[in-house]
Amino acid sequence: MTLRWYCVKWAALAVAVASVLLTLLLLWQSSVPLLQQADDGDVAPARQTAINKPLIVERDGERIIWRLRAEDASQQQGRMLLQQPELELFTGSGEIVMIRSQQAWFAPAQRDIDFRQQVSVDYRDWHLTTERLLYLSSQDVAVVPGNFKAAGHDARVTGRDLRAERASERISISHDVRVHDLQYAPTLKASH
Repeated sequence: MTLRWYCVKWAALAVAVASVLLTLLLLWQSSVPLLQQADDGDVAPARQTAINKPLIVERDGERIIWRLRAEDASQQQGRMLLQQPELELFTGSGEIVMIRSQQAWFAPAQRDIDFRQQVSVDYRDWHLTTERLLYLSSQDVAVVPGNFKAAGHDARVTGRDLRAERASERISISHDVRVHDLQYAPTLKASH
């Protein structure tokens, strides 16, 4: 009888040691660095969290500042990569500025959105296109850092480095402004 208990004791000890070793092995495998080097030199996460049809809303009290939705998103480098994003940006007077693109990066901590690839903006009767647009939440401004084209009912505008303040609806263009009045005047050109 003693030999039997002796074997049971050692078998139980072997099972316990094996389960501890298996647990350590699983922990070691899950602690593989979460960041890997991507082909383009950027750091990319080894694992991604996928979100289908995300909706993010920024409020000031009960008033909606903006509403961001996308077809899908994945979390990467502390940011979210959004596919087919669409931002409804509400001006100080309550009008909607609609911003769409192929992709956007959303930084949850700063609440900033970096729209890229075929960016289009619709506001009143104006339609603007560009390749990149930033919405900087802390400054409450939309910035087009490069070239853009905008067309309205009566005019076309091209330029570079546009800045639009959400609350005041004030717009400034820093460089290469070109305005074409479709109803009256020939093309006017201004440059800084």
